[in-house]
Amino acid sequence: MANNLFSIKNIACQYKSNLRPVLQLDTLDIERGKTYFIVGSSGVGKSTILETLGVMNNTIKVRANGFIKYHDHDTNTEVELDKLWKQKESVLAKFRKEHLSFIFQSTNLFGNLTAYQNASITPILKGEKSDDAKLRARQLLAKLYPKEFVMEIIKGKKVAEMSGGQRQRLAFARALGSDYDVLLADEPTGNLDHHNAHKLMKILTDIVQKENRTSVIVSHDIELSVTYGDSVVLIAKQEINDEEGNFKYGLVTEESVYEKSQPGHWRNKGNGTEYSDEEIIALLKNAIKDSPN
Repeated sequence: MANNLFSIKNIACQYKSNLRPVLQLDTLDIERGKTYFIVGSSGVGKSTILETLGVMNNTIKVRANGFIKYHDHDTNTEVELDKLWKQKESVLAKFRKEHLSFIFQSTNLFGNLTAYQNASITPILKGEKSDDAKLRARQLLAKLYPKEFVMEIIKGKKVAEMSGGQRQRLAFARALGSDYDVLLADEPTGNLDHHNAHKLMKILTDIVQKENRTSVIVSHDIELSVTYGDSVVLIAKQEINDEEGNFKYGLVTEESVYEKSQPGHWRNKGNGTEYSDEEIIALLKNAIKDSPN
C-alpha cells in the first residue's frame, strides 16, 4: 500500500448511457515505478479502466466499503477520484495536468503545429521553459528516429508530411517528454510493425523504470505485454442471463493480476501459482480466446 499510486476496491464503471456497469473492479493496486498491461477480449472494459484512472469520463460507481484513491507521493495526500468529479472542471484539468500523460492509437497530434512543436508542447503548457522542453524533445526524438529524420523535424517538418508510424513515434515523444506520474496508453503500438512496436515499448519501459514513473497500457499483444510488463491484468468477461436479458461485463479480482517475480517468472497475485513466460502467454491467450463472445 505504501508504494501504491492507485488503490481500488469494490467499484463499478458505468456510462450514463448504460443501464448496467461495463466493468467491476473488486480490487486493483497500481504501484509506482511499474508498467502494467491490461489485456482481455473485446468489450470487457479495457479502455474504460484508462478513462476511469485518467479522469477522462465519470464512470465511477462506488459500492459498499469501496474506494478509488490516487496517492500523491509528493504531498503525501490521497485523492478520491469519485469525489474529484464533484469538483469544478478546472480542478479535474489541474489533476490531469499535474499527474497524467496519455498516448492513444489515434495520435491526436496538433496539425497546425510542426512535429518539433508537437514534441515539446506538453511541458511548455505545464510551465516548463521552452529551451528545456525542446532539449528534452530532441533527446527523445533521437531515440525514436534516425539522425537525419530528427534534423528534418527540427527544421520544421509538418505532421501532415509524416507516415502513420512516424506520427505514432511522435505521440510517444510528446507523452514521454512531459512531467507526469502516470502514463496511460491505449493500444499505443497498434499502428506499428513488430520491430518498431518492441523498439518503442523498450524505450517507454526503460524511461518509466529509470524515472520511477508508472505506466498503464492497454494492449491486444500478449507477447509484448509479457515481455515488457511488470504486471499483466487480465480482465475476465462475465455473462449474466436474467429477466432483464443477457448482460456481459468485465471483472477484475486479485486473481486477475499476474506479477513478474523475476525475468521469465510470473506469479498470480491472488493464488500464488507460478508460471514461466511461455506458460503465462499460453494462459492469457487461451483465456481471451475462450471468453464468452
